Amino acid sequence: MPCHKTHTGNLHEKEQTGSTNAFQLRRWDSRIGRWMSPDPYGQYHSPYLGMGNNPISNVDPDGGFETRFGAWLYRLFSGADGEIFETNYGDWGISQTYFDEKAGVNGIKMTFGWEWEKNNIGNAMPWMDLAIGEIGVKETFEKLGHNNPRVMEYLKTTGSWWKNDKTPWCSGFCNWTMNESGYSGTNSAKARSWNKWQGGERHDKPLLGSIVVFGYREGAGHVGFVVGKTQNRLVVLGGNQGSKGNGRVKLSAFNKGKVIGYIVPKGHQLKHSLLNLKSNYKTLNYDSTR
Repeated sequence: MPCHKTHTGNLHEKEQTGSTNAFQLRRWDSRIGRWMSPDPYGQYHSPYLGMGNNPISNVDPDGGFETRFGAWLYRLFSGADGEIFETNYGDWGISQTYFDEKAGVNGIKMTFGWEWEKNNIGNAMPWMDLAIGEIGVKETFEKLGHNNPRVMEYLKTTGSWWKNDKTPWCSGFCNWTMNESGYSGTNSAKARSWNKWQGGERHDKPLLGSIVVFGYREGAGHVGFVVGKTQNRLVVLGGNQGSKGNGRVKLSAFNKGKVIGYIVPKGHQLKHSLLNLKSNYKTLNYDSTR
């Protein structure tokens, strides 16, 4: 089929007969200005409405999430199951296999979220795309007697006092993530160094994707990325989170009382409102980040 680019902002295949355009995730009918499959989010009065009924100001490439982080956060927020996948056009979707009892066969449900991501996340945050890809990385020296090479990569970005992966590495994780995203980090293993990061701007409230710094006794601290909230606690994605010998990259809850700074990379406008995440996260403290 020949490819075309239209007001939806992406390439599509034009059918030789009929009036629909086949995009990566769903089909568009240009005669009536509607998608041919429903929007699972119910954003408008019609589940088939495209581009907010404003194709001049808005685009809807294929209904997919613009970033991997957008798909991941929606899955976390909604409790949806399924695998996150990248489409041929560079955006993202969620694929879930289910059993169709009526037909007696397995089916695949696709979840789309361009509009949801735009409304709840806003601008892309490349550091968060990288950070979620590291979830599950953990230290190994305490239990296995050898270092996890990935954690040692994090620590090498700090250029200082580390010997093995049981060294507190939360700042190393943040440095690695920001460096890989094209920013210059603090190059320090100290969590509190992010409170004076030259590449960031301080804010007085938590923002989605912002760096959060916690202050503990005798100059100690912890640092990670704000993902959401649960009750009165912050949900933070960070490294070295867990009990001694079990530190890993994961989501954990933290009380706001120990926060000493929220930092945003210069030049980025982030959302002030945080999504309320329903899952139960263990609340960590100073002893759980050593």
